Amino acid sequence: MIGVALVGTGGVFELHEKAISRIKDVEISAVVSREKARAESIAARIGGNCRGFGSLTEALPCCDAVTLCTPPAAHRSDTVEALKAGKAVLVEKPIAQTMADAIDMVETAEKTGGILMTGFNNCFRGGFKFLHDFIQDGSLGTMNSFFIHRQSGSMVKEGVSNWRNSNTAVCGHSIESLSHDISVLRYCAGDVKAVKAYTLNTLPYAPSYDNTAVVAMQLASGAVASLYSDWNSPLGYNWRGASGSKGAIMLSGQGNWEIKEARIRTTDMEHDEIRILNDNLDVTCYVREYEEFISAIQSGKTPSQSGRDGLKTLAVSLAILESQATGKEIAV
Repeated sequence: MIGVALVGTGGVFELHEKAISRIKDVEISAVVSREKARAESIAARIGGNCRGFGSLTEALPCCDAVTLCTPPAAHRSDTVEALKAGKAVLVEKPIAQTMADAIDMVETAEKTGGILMTGFNNCFRGGFKFLHDFIQDGSLGTMNSFFIHRQSGSMVKEGVSNWRNSNTAVCGHSIESLSHDISVLRYCAGDVKAVKAYTLNTLPYAPSYDNTAVVAMQLASGAVASLYSDWNSPLGYNWRGASGSKGAIMLSGQGNWEIKEARIRTTDMEHDEIRILNDNLDVTCYVREYEEFISAIQSGKTPSQSGRDGLKTLAVSLAILESQATGKEIAV
């Protein structure tokens, strides 16, 4: 039985709890929260061997692996401590808030030989795997362009205080939320070579939180990509897709994350083909993510969406912010 310590009991905790409950021979052996009483209450509800703690240090003897569900500014210290204690680490995206922190985490994993995985759950969605496979199996031919367009209401609400608008923990939309898009782009289309970006801060009650981005990217393959994300829109919709020498594909759905259908047209087709995917964001992708994490622990192999993937994704986010600040194209 592999015991996992869940660190942080905020919004994403429930999905991790549900996912672990569906994995054979894996259990939640510890819950960690700054509010120890809260951790103990949740551990009592989970039952079995689970115990609640007020710090990761206390929990480490009770687990084989650690999942960090904490804000990105807190990831480095807990990751480094867990890796040095011989524990595998799954860290929620984004891997960190700064490159210095991310580099320290990745280098610690490489020096200790430990498993470090970044929690890019969207890379385990059925819809995005469909897009990935369509591109990678040659159905598209040589890829020319990749695009992401999504819009919905903000996760930062007026009068609601949480880490997203905290003076010490805020990292903004370009680091926090665009990490989803960048990880999917890298999964489907490869590394980003350079970016030119414009971002906006439109929330008067959260002036340090950028919530809208328009980004042009050059990919290492020679293709180009565009990313538009508006977290201040009352209309929620998304499109994601690619175009190449033999055809094009587009996924679409409501809100940020629903993937309702895929629309496909290749050069040998007279009409568009529509595939109904009905891929909603739920616990399923987290289960697949944990299956990958546990497999990496058991085999000792580097997981897909490793710590280094997290670092490369963060580098793109930071390049977006640097481009906005300087008005220049930024090499990644």
